[in-house]
Amino acid sequence: MRAQAIGAALRDLRKSRGLTQDDLADQASDTGITRRTIYRIESGQTSPSAVLLWALADALGVSLEELVHRAEALAAEEDQDS
Repeated sequence: MRAQAIGAALRDLRKSRGLTQDDLADQASDTGITRRTIYRIESGQTSPSAVLLWALADALGVSLEELVHRAEALAAEEDQDS
């Protein structure tokens, strides 16, 4: 799965909950996730590990499966637009 699709799914979920990157970092603070890490994931600069994705999904109140499903759907949309 592309880093851009994962980042877009994370950003969409975060914004749909009215959270800033700082808010999400605060909610996931026990995992050591920083705002910069969230920025790098959302911008597609880095691909997060499964553990990191799980922690972010948990902080957003969704399952890892839902986060991955959203990313796959966004990747499919990008493929159709190309």
